[in-house]
Amino acid sequence: MDVLDPVRNMVPENLVQACFQQYKTDKLEFEVHTSEPNSSVVTNYTDMQLVGHSVGGANTLGLIVCSFIFGLTLYRMGERGKILVEVITIINEVMKYVVSLILYYLPFAVLFMIAGHVVDVHDWNTTYSLGKFMAVVFIGLIIHGVIVVPLVYLLWVRRNPWVVVKGVSPALLTALFISSSSATLPLTLQCCEAAASCCPSGPMSTWTEEAFMRNIQISNELGEQEEDEDWISCLESIESLHTTSEG
Repeated sequence: MDVLDPVRNMVPENLVQACFQQYKTDKLEFEVHTSEPNSSVVTNYTDMQLVGHSVGGANTLGLIVCSFIFGLTLYRMGERGKILVEVITIINEVMKYVVSLILYYLPFAVLFMIAGHVVDVHDWNTTYSLGKFMAVVFIGLIIHGVIVVPLVYLLWVRRNPWVVVKGVSPALLTALFISSSSATLPLTLQCCEAAASCCPSGPMSTWTEEAFMRNIQISNELGEQEEDEDWISCLESIESLHTTSEG
C-alpha cells in the first residue's frame, strides 16, 4: 500500500464503485536483463514498479468526503437545495424500512444457511467446544449489558437505567441480529432522540420543549420530586434561547 493511497481514495472515480471497492497500490518486482551493444555481457537486476488496482472493501473515506462536499453545496443553495434534501431523506427512510424488513428474517436465513454444514459435521467434540465458547461469550455479554453498564449509568447519572434500555430496545434488538455497528447507528440515534428524549443533533436552540417535559415526567415517575439547581438553570437557559430564537 502506498502512502498516497488515502489521498487517491478521497476522490473516487465512481461513487457506486466506491461503495464496495477502493483503490490500492502494490509494489511489483520483476527482473530485467540488459546487454551492451556489441557485447556478450548480460546484466541482470531487479526493478520495482507501482501498480494501482481496485480491491474489495468500501471506500469510506471517499464517500465521506463526497458526502461532505455535496451536503455543504446543498446547504449553500438554500431553498433550492431543500427539494433534493427531501428526496434524499425519503430515499433514506425507504432504505431503512427495507433493511428493517430484511433484519426480521435474517436469523431464519442464517439458520437455513448453516443447517447443511451442521449436518456434515463428524467431529462433535469440536462442535461441543465451540458451543462452550459461545456460551461463555454470551454470558459475558449478558453480565456486561445487564449488570455492568446499567450500574455505571446508575452511579454516574443517578437515574433509572432501564428507562433508557426500554427506549433503545429496538436498536438493541437490531444489534442482536447483525454485527455491524454502523448499521445500527441511525436507529440508535433515532431511539435516543425520540424514545429516550436525549439531545438531538444540532445547537442548543433546537431542543424541543417536549423533550424536557419528557425528562421531567420520567423524573417524577421515578419518585425524584426535587430538582437540583443545575437542572433548573439548564431549563432557564434553554427557555431563554428558545425565546430569543422566536423573537
